[in-house]
Amino acid sequence: MKRSLVLMLALALVCGGALAGDKDAQDKQEATKTAKFERLNNVVVMDADGQRTALCACGREFAVTNEPLAVKHDATTLYCCSPECHSQLEQTSATDRAERVAAYWAAFPYERTLNTATTTDGKTTARCFCGQSVDVTAASPKVLENGVTVYPCSEACETALHQMSAEKRLGIERQFVQNAQKGKY
Repeated sequence: MKRSLVLMLALALVCGGALAGDKDAQDKQEATKTAKFERLNNVVVMDADGQRTALCACGREFAVTNEPLAVKHDATTLYCCSPECHSQLEQTSATDRAERVAAYWAAFPYERTLNTATTTDGKTTARCFCGQSVDVTAASPKVLENGVTVYPCSEACETALHQMSAEKRLGIERQFVQNAQKGKY
């Protein structure tokens, strides 16, 4: 009886340790999963009137028109400055395009984009597009579009953001720009 009890206790400790290890792994996996940074387009700056300036993969800045030349890559729309750049990017293989896009994002001037997060007394918070305040950590998801980085406050807001039309998101992001210019962020 004593031997069975010791064996059961040892088994419980081993299983409990394995489950705790799994929990740690699950927590790390969850943090990694939510630490995504989605880039929906390559706009660097948007003014309060909604005029956007993008940075082409060739390095040239240009005004985004109502009917821009663009290439879709994953969930990202990359605006192109000219028909030549558009054609060149569109005709690359999927592997080459992925490499070019990765190199492009590595050099992208994020410091020029508007970030809705502010840090006070070591704590960083941001305003979600729904108006709620959200604590920002390294694991916080963020979305860059039209030169504005938005931190969704919940999965529901992140889902809603992606389900909106591009025009509706543009309007919300434009409001962020206007508020920032008025000193509200």
